[in-house]
Amino acid sequence: MFKMKRTLILMLCFSCVLLSGCNSSDDLITKFYMEKLDTSGKYNEYMRLKEENKLDKNGEYIGDQSQTDEEAEAAIPAMASVAEDRPFHVAFAENRAFNIEYYKDEKYTEILFANQEYNEDENSEESENQTDKFIYDAKLGEKIYAKITKKDNAIDLYELSSFRIKNKDGDSVLSDINVEKSDNIDNKGTQYAEIEFDPNINNGEECDMVVEPLGKFHMRTFTLRDDIVYYGGMVQNSAKDSQWLINDINTNVISPELSYTVKYSFPADIYYTDKSDCKPEAYSVDNEKGIVEFKKVNADDIDKFQTYYIKLYPYTSVQLNDKQNTVVDFSVNGNRDDYNEKDKNYSVSKLKPNDSISISLDNIKYKVSGIDTYEKGESGYTFIYSVPEVKSADKTNIFFSTEKWSNKTITVSTSEPKKNWIEIISSLGKESPTDSILIIEKDGIENDSYSYKDLKNKKKIKIYEPDKIKLSIKKEMLGVGYVTITVNDQEKYTIDSNSDKCVFEFDYDQLESLDIKFSEKV
Repeated sequence: MFKMKRTLILMLCFSCVLLSGCNSSDDLITKFYMEKLDTSGKYNEYMRLKEENKLDKNGEYIGDQSQTDEEAEAAIPAMASVAEDRPFHVAFAENRAFNIEYYKDEKYTEILFANQEYNEDENSEESENQTDKFIYDAKLGEKIYAKITKKDNAIDLYELSSFRIKNKDGDSVLSDINVEKSDNIDNKGTQYAEIEFDPNINNGEECDMVVEPLGKFHMRTFTLRDDIVYYGGMVQNSAKDSQWLINDINTNVISPELSYTVKYSFPADIYYTDKSDCKPEAYSVDNEKGIVEFKKVNADDIDKFQTYYIKLYPYTSVQLNDKQNTVVDFSVNGNRDDYNEKDKNYSVSKLKPNDSISISLDNIKYKVSGIDTYEKGESGYTFIYSVPEVKSADKTNIFFSTEKWSNKTITVSTSEPKKNWIEIISSLGKESPTDSILIIEKDGIENDSYSYKDLKNKKKIKIYEPDKIKLSIKKEMLGVGYVTITVNDQEKYTIDSNSDKCVFEFDYDQLESLDIKFSEKV
């Protein structure tokens, strides 16, 4: 005879009988509660078998001796028997920042939900119960595999951090499975995660569960850099007393959920910049106040900048000490600057490369030391200075002063031509060859000219820095002769009646001495 174990429902019945006693009214109560407890009809089946005397005194079923174990088991109302592999309901919640596909296998070939689409309308009634769409009957110990991709409109620094398994009917967390950002990421940015329903989850007791994909925000970190740039590629990092601000706060980290505006301040009296020298290009640049402001970036903008870079260029300042009190005009780019009568100093700052400074003097014998470009006026020279690009930090300040021109005396030596040659030349014209065959003209501080006769008589030639010296030879008067001119005891020039060049010009620093020698052709 095959015997079955007493079921749990019989134990409950026995407990109810003990509590209620043995009278008929108590039996009715017991029957009432048993029927309420037994939602599957097992209690009624039990009562039928009892009435048919198919249960022994222990409440065990007395089956047909010929039945197999499988047949007997099929006929038994096993009210308290629970299959260990019976499924439990798992609902999968959504995360609107990610597309998540769930698979049964680790090779990601058997998808759980073939047409998994979430309603993007957060205000719709349908979206409020998204988990009801995706329910899977899982088994304890089973693993589910998740394929995760971020949606195009998701905040860039929002990342999936974990899958949380909760009791659907309560708030208890049954499991929390971390998803590391750096793990299992393919070249398309897809993440993969493994979700395991541990056999001991919820102490092994059946329950409805919810799998929640949880995300977290990473702080937006900015790279903020400024460089002082000098001519020739020299760079000095970070200007002193400069400051970066994000949303008017001195920081380089903010929440990715916030819109932001980046600003930069710098010493306006020392540096300047331009929109084109800012990356990204600045919204506005105020060099007078030393403020750069970039365009506001909304949190949901697709194009976001997290690296900001600014090139700063140093200004040049110029000081002029008019110790000779000869300055009558000082202007920058055509605008006249103020003159300090007390200390006879001019000072101008915030100059950029190629800015033009003009300084006029009222005494022709004075100059502005350090400026090589000048023009002669009626009463004095006007000096023009073009501001250069700054090559290093020690080249930002330039100093000038007024002082006298340098001067020197040119040594001139001559030689007499032969008498018969002079007579031949004299017969060609009325002019004396010794007077007009050679002449030196000086144009500058003192305009003057010197004939060959003057030179023979040892007349000195005094020249100043701005002077131009021109030596001319009347080649038509040379006849059968020629002249050799030696400059600074080095360069020699020979001129005769057929020479193409018979005029020579020299600057102040090109001329130290002249040797003039006439000869007769053989």
